[in-house]
Amino acid sequence: MLNALSFPNLEADVIQAAAIIATTLSRPMEIQKPPADNGAARSLLTLEGDSSTVRLLMLGVSVRLDKDQLKHQHPDQPIGSRQKGGGNRFIATCSAAWHEQVTLPHMADWASRLPAIKAGHKVYHGQATPVDGIHYEGSCLMANNKKYVLFHCYPEDGSDLQWGS
Repeated sequence: MLNALSFPNLEADVIQAAAIIATTLSRPMEIQKPPADNGAARSLLTLEGDSSTVRLLMLGVSVRLDKDQLKHQHPDQPIGSRQKGGGNRFIATCSAAWHEQVTLPHMADWASRLPAIKAGHKVYHGQATPVDGIHYEGSCLMANNKKYVLFHCYPEDGSDLQWGS
């Protein structure tokens, strides 16, 4: 809020601003410093909660399919848990083992080639352009000096990987 008001963010200035705001609002103000890791630990907890059981550690990157993958899987090959309709689905041969050999390595390679990322920051993989007939939607998070990727993917319209095409 202070940044938006172009108020200096030096500690003494923040304390002074909090005192002024507290007087104006007639209530105490709590001053919180941003986490030293830019929220990386909190973001990593969220990432863990949104992950499916399909994971791979490759090229120093921890890659996971997210819970949203379920809507893109063939009914005989469920991955994830989030019930949501719509979206292209993969054919039945696109199992968890297939993802471990195809899509997770692709995302590990993508993340390993990213330039340095600050702790707590995310870089998003665009989904608009398919790669080998697959759209990827996810991001890479830097936490604990390690890259974590969480994503889901789906076959391109008309792809040989699309169920029912």
